[in-house]
Amino acid sequence: MTTMAFDTLQYANRLKAPRFSERQAEVQAEAFAKVIDEKLATKHDLNMAVLRLELKLAELKSELINAMLKTILSVSVAQATVIIACIKFIH
Repeated sequence: MTTMAFDTLQYANRLKAPRFSERQAEVQAEAFAKVIDEKLATKHDLNMAVLRLELKLAELKSELINAMLKTILSVSVAQATVIIACIKFIH
């Protein structure tokens, strides 16, 4: 994932003001920064995932169209064969 800007010093200072000791605030800020860095996706990460999904969807759509065309062609050939056999049978 792409690194996001997170100001650990500013976060730690905000924690220290009301009720955290300096050490508690620093540990909390470091832990929070680690979670952000390892677990959260950035907009870029999400955009890349969307692009990969769109590409896969386009591939699947192409495969589906090809399968449908093959099926239509096979059915058409089978129909033509049945029609020809019927005509030969009648005459």
